[in-house]
Amino acid sequence: MKTDISDSSYTSWLNIKSRRLAFGVIIAQLILIALVIDQFNLFPTTTKFIIQLSFVCFVVHALLPIRLRLLFFLAASLFSVFYVIGYANSLWLLVLIGSCISICHLKKAFYLKVTLLVSLGILFALFRIQWGLYPSIASFFPSFLSDTNSFFHWTDALWPIAGSMLMFRVMLYLYETEHDKSPFSLTHALSYFVMLPNVCFPLFPVVDYKRFRRNYFNEDEIKIYQRGAFWILRGFIHLLVYRFIYYNFVIDPGMVNNFSSITQFSLSAYLLYIQVSGQFHLIVGILLLFGFNLPETNHLYYFASSFNDFWRRINIYWKDFVMKIIYYPVHFRLKKFGNIPAIIIATIAVFFATWALHAYQWFWLRGEWLLAPHDLLFWCILGLFVVVNSIIEIRFGRKRSLGQGRKTIIGFLAHTCRVCATFITICTLWGMWSSDSLAQWLTMMENTENGLPIIIAVIAGLTGLAIILGKIDSALKPKMQSSRKAGHTFQFHKLHYATLALTAFLFALGYPEIYRMCPEQVSSAIEKTRFSALNRVDMIQQERGYYEDLIGVNRQNLALMSVYNKRPKDWKGETTRAREGDFITSELIPGFTGASRGVTVRVNKWGMRDREYSKSLPPGTVRLAILGASHPFGSGVENDETFENVLENLWKDDPPLDDYDNFEILNFSVGGRSPLEQPAALEQVVQEFHPAIAVLVVHPGDSWRSAAEFLPRYLPSGIKIPYKYINDVISDAGVTRKMSRFEIQQRLMPYSYRLLAGAYKEFVNVCNQHRMNPILVILPRTYESTDSETIQKEIEIGKSAGFTVLPLLDVYNEYDPSDLMIAEWDEHPNTLGHKLIADELNRKLSPIVADLAAKTHPDGETIQ
Repeated sequence: MKTDISDSSYTSWLNIKSRRLAFGVIIAQLILIALVIDQFNLFPTTTKFIIQLSFVCFVVHALLPIRLRLLFFLAASLFSVFYVIGYANSLWLLVLIGSCISICHLKKAFYLKVTLLVSLGILFALFRIQWGLYPSIASFFPSFLSDTNSFFHWTDALWPIAGSMLMFRVMLYLYETEHDKSPFSLTHALSYFVMLPNVCFPLFPVVDYKRFRRNYFNEDEIKIYQRGAFWILRGFIHLLVYRFIYYNFVIDPGMVNNFSSITQFSLSAYLLYIQVSGQFHLIVGILLLFGFNLPETNHLYYFASSFNDFWRRINIYWKDFVMKIIYYPVHFRLKKFGNIPAIIIATIAVFFATWALHAYQWFWLRGEWLLAPHDLLFWCILGLFVVVNSIIEIRFGRKRSLGQGRKTIIGFLAHTCRVCATFITICTLWGMWSSDSLAQWLTMMENTENGLPIIIAVIAGLTGLAIILGKIDSALKPKMQSSRKAGHTFQFHKLHYATLALTAFLFALGYPEIYRMCPEQVSSAIEKTRFSALNRVDMIQQERGYYEDLIGVNRQNLALMSVYNKRPKDWKGETTRAREGDFITSELIPGFTGASRGVTVRVNKWGMRDREYSKSLPPGTVRLAILGASHPFGSGVENDETFENVLENLWKDDPPLDDYDNFEILNFSVGGRSPLEQPAALEQVVQEFHPAIAVLVVHPGDSWRSAAEFLPRYLPSGIKIPYKYINDVISDAGVTRKMSRFEIQQRLMPYSYRLLAGAYKEFVNVCNQHRMNPILVILPRTYESTDSETIQKEIEIGKSAGFTVLPLLDVYNEYDPSDLMIAEWDEHPNTLGHKLIADELNRKLSPIVADLAAKTHPDGETIQ
């Protein structure tokens, strides 16, 4: 939403109110925004610190004399770089920036400078990908620079940051050095390249150097500061909306099998762009706090009424960049051949360059080239639409809002049809762009019952209706009198206090004591929005759309993740080994001792993360076997802190049945093990230890994960599947081992509940064969909502299979997820979480165990 702050209202307001009061209100806004950002956990630890540091530096900056402010901004920017990526990386970054600036100011021909910059970029690229020449190049450096253990050696965290600061800014800086003969300012140049808070946001808006320099305090500072605070809040709200969409509406491609699901997939993919808009507004808002009076980065792009309008509204900085660097030079060179040919060729050049530069951006941020056919196709189609739209505007004129008469109902309907047609078209294109491949998108379309022809027909119908209504409106409008009234501008003091009030509202809404008073669906949505975690789709795939991957570049770059989250590089220590040729894909390494997720993992001689036990059952002992994945395994907690060990200690002090000397709980859980593998583990491993009770711990949505993750990954291996129910599903779904992983996933998704039911029945059958009592524990994740229909369906499946089902759905209710996670980047339950699970199991499991143990002789013989 764009705010029109009239100078007259602003001036009159300042004449009445004190500037100090205005400045104080802005500070109050920023304090509340900092608290809200902390409440909703929008950013990693380091990013959050840099944003809060920016707010503190803003106050100091505003109190300094004007001549010192730019220097202070540079100092704050350099401090943020050194703080985030370290001393060695920062020094190398400054060397790279200094080299580029020096080349740009050489008194040489333009093409020679371009050649030198390209050569330097190629050299940097070799280091970025650690190509085969890397050791040879490194050998030219002194040993204290090339040694990986050296204090002066860079890490992989350097290159995404260096790429973010240099890949486009060097082009703009070189362009300005050629066209603008303003005196050189080292402070301006360095501030432009290392500007706060770029080091924490690799995907950064392409800020124009000329605008960056000329717009510095070009208006009253209070007005600039207030706009900056408002844009920061606006960006924050966009990021909250992104989280809501991300957690509630994103659908996995494998679940797309009808028109409704392809619509959801495409719509959610396009709506997720609001994360980019939010992040860009937050970034530019911070720059405004330091006097850089930059324009907005995105403007109501979801309401674009044509493709040209869409291009003008979305990522405005990028549009200005390619127009300046590509469009205008090409257009002016070709204008002698005619205006329309020049526009067509220049537009094609812009979109070809946009595709190439996005692949170039992907390389510097991700370390690999994006050369997918569907990516090229997206930009080709969008470019074609813009070319056609441009020709239409030239032929028939572009309608502008200024100077028009009164809006009519017919005109409004025509405009609405154009907006809807544009929106549906962009959604469809964005869905293709967000797919893993063109083949995947085409497969989804084939499974949606003529989905693509229906979409094309709807777009054509809306476009035709818009044209007809537009003609009618044009014919009728001259007969109507214009009665347009002067618009009422949004006054400065209203923006001032509205921002403060809205921030205070969000701050209050972030408290559990307040939002839990709302209806359950509202409180659940707010609860999920407050915490950063992968939704179930990304938990499986770890892959998202183009911008999602670039914003989440730290997920693919472990060195960058380490500096942003303060995550140890060896966080995920390897504790398992593969089981070749077996339906059970992996197992713990017997006798293993090592670090994983910040704790020491000790595995006993039998391959269990547990105490040492004998295979034979001691007299007077009741054994329970716990089977599951990473949560019961105890990822992120010490051996004696897992809920299995805590529960066993509780039962030693207060056993469920006094007639028995001992209760033993054996932990057979292995991280990543699917429910489909658990019957085989029960048969091959667990039953040898003679447990009386087998407790299977699962998570809500395991039916979905079994179809979406395990079988698509397992089938191409060629290993024989020992279970008839799985082979029957594979046959009924028409799956072959030669199919792609996505096609296997998509064909199996409709059978997800059937697969889970089959696995549960196999598990219960094995229990019956070996005289074990099956219990199913449904354990939510620390951040997971527990009110879905999926959970109730899976409970019914468990009961139908013959389990005693224990849903622990309320186990975390009284705590915030952040209090229960082992780290902000890892949602596994911490020591407190395991204690809560153990206490809940003690309460719910003890009566069941007592009842079952009462049927068992003290010598271990089970009565049938």
